Amino acid sequence: MTTGRVSTGRMSTACVAWPVGAARRPPAVRVRVVLLALPLATGASLVGFIALGLPLPVTLAGLLGLSVVTWGIALSRASGDQRSWLGERVRAGVLAGIPALAAYDLARFGLVSIASLSFEPFHVLPLFGDAILGPAASERAAFIAGLAFHLANGLGFAIAFAVAVRRPTVLKGIAWALTLEAAMLALYPGWLDTSITGELLPVSAAGHLAYGCVLGALAGRRLP
Repeated sequence: MTTGRVSTGRMSTACVAWPVGAARRPPAVRVRVVLLALPLATGASLVGFIALGLPLPVTLAGLLGLSVVTWGIALSRASGDQRSWLGERVRAGVLAGIPALAAYDLARFGLVSIASLSFEPFHVLPLFGDAILGPAASERAAFIAGLAFHLANGLGFAIAFAVAVRRPTVLKGIAWALTLEAAMLALYPGWLDTSITGELLPVSAAGHLAYGCVLGALAGRRLP
């Protein structure tokens, strides 16, 4: 009885398998840039609402619909290896994004509580809800809709990070979070009628730094 070696024929071909733990081939950079449209759709719709006065529900629905079509076309043209790469990236983004988003909210709430600030870290949620459902919505409905939008935003940004960054690290996660922080500080003061030099800056910075640290660390563990 012999073991350990296959010399010829179909058996030898079967032994040439994809190495365990080998990195899958990603789509081209231009394709990955286009694919960022879906996870960034909520953020882009919010920019359109605040900066351009576009109706949030219409803008959000339009961007999501266009992005879903784009993903469908891209996936239909991608190889099996590229689809596996994207699936791995999306899973990593979601699994890293959930604790990162929790860290974001806890850091903001913790800073406000410890420093006895007057800033309300979650007051923007019903504002999101009002923008989505309209001013006639109940407070509870507006809060729930705003919370759902907040969660979709946080997870979308995490998926975008995992798709865009080949080798995630803590420093890259912080850089991504600070980019989001800069966008927020460019939009929110005028929208909320508050000053960037007030309590908004330290609270938002604490949240984004916590988000970036956790996102970069966890995504880096899950991706080769």
